[in-house]
Amino acid sequence: MAGAVAVAPAKGPATSPVEHAGQLFRLFGSMFGGDPDLMDTAGKQLKNSLGSTGEKNAAPGDKKLPTSHEITGPTTLYAQGKDALGNKDKGDIDLNDIKQGYLGDCYFLASVGAISHQNPDGIKRLIKENKDKDRNVVSYTVTFKEKDSGFLGTGLFSSGYKDVPITVDAKKFPKDKDGNETHANLPGDTDASGRQEIWPLVMEQAYAQKHGGYEKIGKGGFPADAMSELTGKDSDRKTPGKYASDQLEKDLASGKGVCFSTRGKSFWEKIGGLFGKEAALSNGLVHNHAYTVTGVQTSEDGKKYVLLNNPWGQDHPKPIPFDEIKENFDDIAVNDGIKDL
Repeated sequence: MAGAVAVAPAKGPATSPVEHAGQLFRLFGSMFGGDPDLMDTAGKQLKNSLGSTGEKNAAPGDKKLPTSHEITGPTTLYAQGKDALGNKDKGDIDLNDIKQGYLGDCYFLASVGAISHQNPDGIKRLIKENKDKDRNVVSYTVTFKEKDSGFLGTGLFSSGYKDVPITVDAKKFPKDKDGNETHANLPGDTDASGRQEIWPLVMEQAYAQKHGGYEKIGKGGFPADAMSELTGKDSDRKTPGKYASDQLEKDLASGKGVCFSTRGKSFWEKIGGLFGKEAALSNGLVHNHAYTVTGVQTSEDGKKYVLLNNPWGQDHPKPIPFDEIKENFDDIAVNDGIKDL
């Protein structure tokens, strides 16, 4: 999902600091002769743009979530080929298969991307086909994990993670008014028979169903949580700037999944955006966005760079110098369970 931030609305009757900021903006504007209507609009924009939960939900589009429609063409769970963007797969499950749509769930798709990059067969073990008596696939079951919260939600006496199987229809996925899939896998691969690959759609739909709908998962989240739900193992959170390049290389070489998440816009960057001064991160990175780490590159002079995959399926950032990690990212998630799927 990029560009957008997860706004935390104020709860209860109390006025939040964000609301105070909007009110002050309108007050100062009126004191200095500003148009009341224009200042009110600007104040509301300020209120809506400030404040962030830190959750990652950047998306390449911003459209109203559609209802589900039935896919009428032939489909297949996996396909090795070339998609409409010209990306060629190395196997029938490939990082290139993931293409985030309008939904703000980059944190989930980047986590799925970590599995498809480090352990592609793990995806196949997460998804089960369900067939009718005529051997036609009618639904898919994706098995997630959920951690027992223990005694009174304290974590004490927790029994660990348990399986949570979620079954989704084999044909019904969200589309827009023009009949295009709006979420993951847009546009997807096709096999030699012309069947459309849908495993990313299946994973995303099952995750949405587990959490109560697309609206829920589209509000942002954290790769650390998503990877734990996929693997049944707790993720490690690393501090940007303290996560050494050699440790990252070791983690990737051992089969661990790693996701880097960019920081949200600062207060002053948001203020500048209201006046048309957009703040941008370096090397093609997007604010409040999660990326799958695919490797570490070393230049001729020995400088280390991080290689990232954008779950949009395009607009991948340039290699990121390791000495710029701290200024661009605020969260790093590492999960050791991916290799065991």
